[in-house]
Amino acid sequence: MLAVYSSGDVARTILIFFLWIAFIGAGIWLVIKVFRNRDVPVWAKALLVVCVVLLPPAGFLVGLAMWFTMRSRSRAAEAETHDAIPEANSYGPAASDALPARPLPFPPHPGSASAPGVPEGSEEESG
Repeated sequence: MLAVYSSGDVARTILIFFLWIAFIGAGIWLVIKVFRNRDVPVWAKALLVVCVVLLPPAGFLVGLAMWFTMRSRSRAAEAETHDAIPEANSYGPAASDALPARPLPFPPHPGSASAPGVPEGSEEESG
């Protein structure tokens, strides 16, 4: 007897397949995010990998908990730093402290015969 595999079963199978792909991708993203953080000890990173490999749903939940904890700690530290140092968001000197801009050697200034550094007799004259 032939098995009956309706279109609803096909749609459900495709949905489950793509949900698993999304779940695996989110797990990889999570592991990368945790491994890039230098504040997490190595044993915690190893424990996360073991959890993700052996029990993916539990490992994913553990990883999410680690990620949310890291994110809240980094935001709290950033807020403390911001409160302590008001100029923490400036990436360079203030506009009043900046030096005036130097003129660039190229292109030559209008009216000059040649570019700086080029001897006067080295240019070919078109006639």
